[in-house]
Order: sequence, then C-alpha cells, then structure tokens
Amino acid sequence: MDQSPDSYRQRRRLGASIAELPFVLLVIFIFLFFPLLNLTTATVRTWFLRSAVLDAAHNAAKACTYGTHLPATEDDSECFSAVELANNTLNKFIQTFAGVSMTSAQVYVVRQTIAGGVATTYPPGPIPKSDIQPDANVYFIEVAFKGEAQPFLTVPFFSNVPGLGGPMPVNITGRETFENVEGLSQ
Repeated sequence: MDQSPDSYRQRRRLGASIAELPFVLLVIFIFLFFPLLNLTTATVRTWFLRSAVLDAAHNAAKACTYGTHLPATEDDSECFSAVELANNTLNKFIQTFAGVSMTSAQVYVVRQTIAGGVATTYPPGPIPKSDIQPDANVYFIEVAFKGEAQPFLTVPFFSNVPGLGGPMPVNITGRETFENVEGLSQ
C-alpha cells in the first residue's frame, strides 16, 4: 500500500468532501428543491383555477337571465341565472380541488359596440332594458375571481413570499359572449 504524502493528501481531501456532502445537499434541498416544488404546485393550482373561471363564464353565458332564477312551468323548463351558474361552477371546483380557496366572485355584464370602441362594464346586477340593443352591441358575461392557491409545503424561510412559503393571491377574469341578450335585464 502506497503511503506517500501525495496519496495521503488526496484521501484527506476526498474525506473532507464526503463529510461536507450532507450539508451541501441539505442546502440544495432547502433553498432550491422545496421552493421550486412549492412554486410549481401553486402555479398548477392557479392554472386549474383559470380553467374553472373560464368554465364558469362559459356556463353563465348560456343562462336565460342575469340574476333571476326562473322556475319550471308547463311550457318551459327551469332556467338558472348567470350568477347562479357561475357561482355553482366555481363552488363545485373549490370543493373538489384541494389547495385553492375563493375570496370573492363577481359576475359582470360587458357591452361592446359592434363597430369597435371602448367596452362598457356594468356594475353587478341586471342592466336596464333601455341599454339592450342587440343590433348595435355584443354583450358578454365576465366572471371576476379572487382567491388563493396554496403551496405544497410551508417553508419558514420563505413565509413572506407568495407561492413559496405562503398562499399565492390569484385574480382571474373570464369572459364569454352572452347568448340570451334579452335576459340581461332580469
């Protein structure tokens, strides 16, 4: 066995490297792996929230009215309002998908002239019948969602950073053309 000073120094350096390896791996996991895992998880949850908001806007656009629930009659079937359909879609998603929460959801009517120009957003609620002009305007239902997407783990070093150590606030808006324009006044 070679006991030369060079081989001794080489084994000593190798032993020091092996002894430092657990600390280096710990630092890599704490400062790289876990934050990336948290950010990825919060981002994926946000993407699913985006899909839910777009689905809520799509369902709300098929409603008969903006805010009035029409019960079934002999001639017509039951008709849910745009607000009911949007809220039901969002609530169903929130209940079935872990790690997301809803602070608020608003349903707006947006009017855009066919010729172009600035869009008008009405406050939540039915719009006046005198404002409904289907020959001159296109009407949209807009669902504005505010909520939070949770990270996978809580990392105390990043507790003040949204998406890394704490919940990531999310504001998402979905818009779809409303099909039954005359129902916007109800």
